[in-house]
Amino acid sequence: MAHTYDLKIVLEPVRGRVTYYVLSAYDENKLILRAEKIYNPYFVLKWITYHQSLLEADYLKYERSPTGTVTIYMSRNAERHFKLLLFHALSVVNVRTAKVADRLARCWAQVDAISPVVSALWDLMYVVGEKRMANILKAYCAEEELYE
Repeated sequence: MAHTYDLKIVLEPVRGRVTYYVLSAYDENKLILRAEKIYNPYFVLKWITYHQSLLEADYLKYERSPTGTVTIYMSRNAERHFKLLLFHALSVVNVRTAKVADRLARCWAQVDAISPVVSALWDLMYVVGEKRMANILKAYCAEEELYE
């Protein structure tokens, strides 16, 4: 059964002295979030390596255009996973090393999709700005590491 991909994350390159990516998240082509300064699109894609089952079940697909734009599509059936992916993408804003990005990807891969934390963070995202939210999400993962 083919899924419709209503949820989308787009990473568009901004070329300059240092190339970075602008993250845009869409729900049925309606912009829900925009954030800047993701230094490597593979930092966002690391989360997908921990969720291969979403690819295999055809709930998620991604593509890279010749211009360097990376687009990640998700089915509405995996909406809570989309939220986790978006939290991970926001947490890698201004991250420059693959080691930190992998640690964040592991952290967000361990959060259960049906956890009430997902709903609480989603609601909080609309109250605070994306820069503050990125810091909150990084701090959440730092706290999680303390208890492992």
